[in-house]
This record gives sequence, C-alpha cells and structure tokens, in this order.
Amino acid sequence: MENGSNSQRQKLLVILGAGSSIPYGMPCVSAINKQMIKWSDEWEHENQVNPFKSLWNVSQGYYKQDKFHKGVYPNYESVLGNMLAIAKWLSLETYGDPIIDKLIEVEDIGKLFGFVDGGCLNAGTNNLDQHQFLIDILAKYFRAKCQEVENTPPENFDGYINFFKEIRKAFDVGVYNLNHDNLAYRALKKTNEGVFTGFDDWNFQPDEIYNRKEWDFLYHLHGSVHFNLIENLDLTHETDLIIWQDWQDDGKKSFTDIGFPQMEASFDANWIPLATILTGGFKREQLAPEPFQTFQSALSKHVHEADAILIIGYGFGDSHINRALQNRFYLPSRHKPPPKVYIIDKEAKEENFFWNTFTKQVFILSGVVDENDKDFANYLERSQRVKFKLDKRGTEEAFADTKPILDWLKGKV
Repeated sequence: MENGSNSQRQKLLVILGAGSSIPYGMPCVSAINKQMIKWSDEWEHENQVNPFKSLWNVSQGYYKQDKFHKGVYPNYESVLGNMLAIAKWLSLETYGDPIIDKLIEVEDIGKLFGFVDGGCLNAGTNNLDQHQFLIDILAKYFRAKCQEVENTPPENFDGYINFFKEIRKAFDVGVYNLNHDNLAYRALKKTNEGVFTGFDDWNFQPDEIYNRKEWDFLYHLHGSVHFNLIENLDLTHETDLIIWQDWQDDGKKSFTDIGFPQMEASFDANWIPLATILTGGFKREQLAPEPFQTFQSALSKHVHEADAILIIGYGFGDSHINRALQNRFYLPSRHKPPPKVYIIDKEAKEENFFWNTFTKQVFILSGVVDENDKDFANYLERSQRVKFKLDKRGTEEAFADTKPILDWLKGKV
C-alpha cells in the first residue's frame, strides 16, 4: 500500500448509510418502496395472495391514525421485518410460540393479514415464500443498478473516489458499508492501495478478520451485490456458503441470492433468512450466518479502536449499529479519549421522526447529551463527553469540500 497501516496514524472508522450512495445513482427508499409493491403484485398474480401488501396496508392504516407518528409512512424494510415476525407465529406447532398461540388464534392471524384459507402451514409458507422472492429480486435489482453505474458512471463519481483518496492519505481507514451497492468498493480499489473485504479471492476468511491488526478494510455488514451463495460441498455443514464474486468472473447471471431459510433450534427460535443481503427488521437474527456475524463482532472492536468516526447518510435505524456506538460512548476507556464523531446527513432535521428519535436514543442513553436539551440543531455539538460535528450538507456537496472535514477530524479546528 502507498500509505500503509501505521500505528502512529490516527484510525478513522467510516459508516456508510443509504444517503451516501443516492447521489451516485443508487435508489432511495421511496423508489424501492414502489418497486417492492410492484414486485409483490407480480407475486400475487401468480400465487393469489400478497402478504407484503396486506402488511403494508395494516402499517399505513396504523400510522395514519397514530398522532405520535406524524409524518411517518410504511417502508419496505419495516414491512419485510413484519413478515419475519409473523413467520414464527405461522410456523408448524413444533417451532411455534406457545404464548402467541394462547394470545391469538392462527385463523385470526390469517384473517387479520388477508391470507387465504389453508391453516397455519399454508399461511406461513406463503409468507416465507414471498419474503424470499422479494429479497431475491431486490438483490438482483441492486446488482443491475450497480452495473448501470459502472457502465455509465455519473459525472460526480470522481468526487466520490477523490473523497476516499483524501481520507486514506490522512488516516488509517476502515469502512463499514451498510448498503448493498459496490460504490465504496470501486472507489477504494481506485486509490491504488487495495482494500481488504474479508474475502481471500472468493472465500470468506473469518480468522484473518479476527487476527487482523491493520485497518484499510471494507466490510459489507448488510451484504453486497458481490456476495454469491454456492452449494457447500462439505457434508459436515448443512448450509450453503457465501463467497465474493466480481463481475468479470462469470457475470450477473451466475449469482444465487437466496438459500433455504433456517429455523434456529432454541427457545427463542426465529426464522433466519439465508441470503446475500440483509434487509428489513430483525437484523440481529439475520446476522447469525457468516460472514455477517464476524463483521458485526469486528464492528465493536473497531468502534473502540477508532480515533474518529465519520457517519455518512445513516439514519440510526439499526439497533445493532446503534448499540455498538452507545457502548463506546457510554463506557470510558483508560487508554484513549472517546472518538470524535462527524455526521454528514442532510436529513438531520427535527421534523424527521426517525432521525430525531433514533439519534437521541443513541446519544442520550450513552450519556453524551442531556435528554432535556430541546435544541435539536446543536444538542450533539454541545456534548461534554464526545466531540461532535453535524454537517447537514448533502453527500455530494460535502465530498467536494474535503479539507474542513479532515481538519476537524484531526483536531486542527
């Protein structure tokens, strides 16, 4: 590597949310919502049922009449999470939940969510089958979007690449990409320093992640368009394996994105999708298979190692990410001060229900800010425990003006 990993250099942890990719050709949530409804209608045409749309309508009706969620609307991730939640209720008796069974009859669940007759097993199968169908088509949708951007790069993509070049000159950088796209991967490859993804050629290498002292990594915590499910030929394991695959290997048609979902054999058993991407609620459960579990474990380590954290376009809607941050902010270290935190997000507005709720939860529970501080615009930056900077510019605008960001992160201002 040109700069290499040097123990004297400060470590910068970068967390990329959806807002970091939208200006460069990736779809926004509202666009994916429309696609999901369209895909669910296609499923209904073939299968005569539509659990996704039934749950969407239930959520929409709830938010319309609930005064505490003003301005909140259903989104595809929340509905996919609801599908996983009720999958357990609609399971075979062997795996079902005795409490749920007492609280509500399976027939009532079917009526409530608009499933066809056929009993518990039929309703549960419809629900899981459509969930898998939607995850599969979503992964392929993102892969097609990435290939479009790769074939015809947007004019502003050079600014995206340059941003990563600049931060790698100034820091040892580690990136957790919460998106499924490959924009960061392409940008980091163009810095001529290489990047470790957790995979050696095709195969996942958890031991290298756990033993790695260097930074200069990029981990796709919620999956990637470059993940591919292959059949595991080792008969001592029942599950398929996720490998890394670049486009030039075989092309997009060679990708398999869905395996058979697994039911955990435990008292709190839940259905765990086996897929190349994680989306929707219950991500803690979805993180159980590899490589996701190792990436999540590494996140806690890197949050504690970081001298500075740069959070871009993330709405603080994932509890497993929030908890890793909370634990670092709340528990003081004898060896180093808390990391400086720079947040870039043009959606950081008081009227944004989710931003307002989730960020305050993360930072109030960490003891970073006072829960009585009502001045949303400045409550982070007045923190006495952690040094914060909230940048409300869009990603594209912020990336075009790198110097003040780096100066702040390095403590020069």
